Amino acid sequence: VIIDSFYTLTPKEKNILRRIFASNADVYMTFDMDAGDGDGVHTEHIREYRRSAARLAMRAGRECTVFEAESENDGALGYLRENLWKYTARKYEGDTSAVSMLGCGDRYDEAAVCAARISELVRTGASYGEIAVMAADMEKLTGILDVHLDAMGIPYYLSKKTDLLCQGAMRLILSAASVIAGGWRREDILAVSKTGLTNLTGDECDALEKYAEKWRLRGKRAFVCDGWSMNALGYTDRTTEWGSELLALANNARDKLIPPLERFASTLSGTVEDACRGAFALLCEFEVYKKIKNECSRLRREGRGAQAQEKEQVWNAVCELLDTMVEVSGDTPVDAPRFAGLVRRCAAGVEIGTIPDGVDRVTLASATSARLEGIKHLIILGAIEGEFPMTPTDNGFFCERDKDVLGKMGVELSPGMDSRRSEELFRFWAAAVSPSDTLS
Repeated sequence: VIIDSFYTLTPKEKNILRRIFASNADVYMTFDMDAGDGDGVHTEHIREYRRSAARLAMRAGRECTVFEAESENDGALGYLRENLWKYTARKYEGDTSAVSMLGCGDRYDEAAVCAARISELVRTGASYGEIAVMAADMEKLTGILDVHLDAMGIPYYLSKKTDLLCQGAMRLILSAASVIAGGWRREDILAVSKTGLTNLTGDECDALEKYAEKWRLRGKRAFVCDGWSMNALGYTDRTTEWGSELLALANNARDKLIPPLERFASTLSGTVEDACRGAFALLCEFEVYKKIKNECSRLRREGRGAQAQEKEQVWNAVCELLDTMVEVSGDTPVDAPRFAGLVRRCAAGVEIGTIPDGVDRVTLASATSARLEGIKHLIILGAIEGEFPMTPTDNGFFCERDKDVLGKMGVELSPGMDSRRSEELFRFWAAAVSPSDTLS
């Protein structure tokens, strides 16, 4: 078992690690800190992670062996790796051309300078694919940085991850489960129709909403029926051609939407496996896979390769999620509310990422999601105290003193201010030492 890219341990992760140590498997763990970082303020949370792992291993009767890897950077960047947050470090006397700092008036000036710096690096022999730009939150620079890059003809790729819960296929499953759990409320049924993944046309979706709102439809009996015949215009004897057409469209929408939901509802009174099979059948009945593929093709035709890449992963991610639920708790009895909660909790930890849709592009990334392996030149934006690294705030119920007291009593709470401050300093340090050639 290889455990990599962890910096802290939650109580649930500790339980998993405890079980791993209790098995007969060989366990290899990595800790992102150099030999000289034993007292670094930016690695306090990692030292605590290492101490916790060592305690769990000792309790399981496991022997621990430590191996240390050598740092690859030298020169000014290597000095930063060893001394960035050591406030007593001596002044570096070597060549500092690999590191440059530029002051800007605001984010617009910063974006202009960033674009100019990228052009300068390319003129001196760098390729776009060897350059990365990082900020604490790159989303905040949307409409600023991209405008300057486009103006200078610089190709770029925004590295980000999207929660699976935000995707239409997952919203369809959750909305359908909410229909059953909530007693067939019209709000939940309309939420299903608005996912864009049912077989309803735009006119049918609008007609369904207008009819359901006009007559305040609510409950299973209002929707599961032979058809609607009430005047689409409301409480009036007057009929119009538009009203008759609206009623026909609403009935068409009901015929397309309600029977699949009924069949899905019949699977929510058995086990988790039954419910997952019902959810998959619902996706197939609405031809969700075909709709996703068509959407990907449209995005690629419009030159939006990154969005197409993200959409392509949705189907497999949803299917893998349902498979995992069946493997872990397939025989567990479940009803609609419990199934919806289970799906939501399982999907909450799933993110969908993308890779560059072209080889020679500048990578734009936020500090929390950046993967900068192989980057030669890094530009950090917003490198000011309070923004990056960010100053953590604590709005919790317990103060730091309370957390210390409870921690000594064995009560595990959220990380304290010291640990969160250490994480922020580490995130900046990890970014600053990632390039092999230059840092700006």
